Amino acid sequence: AVWTPRTPRMVRGHAWPVVPALGAGVIVGLATPPVPPGAATPPPAPRNGPKAPMLVSGNEAPAPATPRTLAAVAAPATVRAQASIDDQLGPVVGQLKERMAGLQQAHAELLHMLGASCEERSALRRDAEAARAEGERLLAEERAAASRQIADFRAECEELLAQERQSTEARLAEVHQQAEAQLEAERRALDQVRDVLRELPPLQAAM
Repeated sequence: AVWTPRTPRMVRGHAWPVVPALGAGVIVGLATPPVPPGAATPPPAPRNGPKAPMLVSGNEAPAPATPRTLAAVAAPATVRAQASIDDQLGPVVGQLKERMAGLQQAHAELLHMLGASCEERSALRRDAEAARAEGERLLAEERAAASRQIADFRAECEELLAQERQSTEARLAEVHQQAEAQLEAERRALDQVRDVLRELPPLQAAM
């Protein structure tokens, strides 16, 4: 409001004039004492310093603050603060959403990889079990074949041993017969020699 010296009308209880054209209830100034005529003008108050409460025309003191007036005054500031916060947090929220989407995608890929690895592990386990069963079957077949070969070799060895035993026994019998025949011949020769020796004394006596 602009103060003019024309038609000065003072607010009740204060020395500030009220501009008639503005009417009652219009803020016309601050609750600071007026400068008397001829006095030095006081220095202006700092802009950022504490300010006196605003006066309303027709009142002796500032109107008390009510929740409604506080809400009405604070609503624009709250809206501006919320808008500022939204402007500041918007990119951060967007980045967080992008990171969350990336994490969800990585989680889904990890679950897919885990499922694939589980399937591969199951397939490898099945292949290992099949290979083990095949190895056991081949080992059983090899063991059976080796057992048959050992049995055949043992039978062949026993047969050869029997043949050798029979041949040896036959040779021993033949040698025994030959030895007995030779011994019999030598016994007969000794008997003849004995007979000759027995006949020698009579012959010597007769001679």
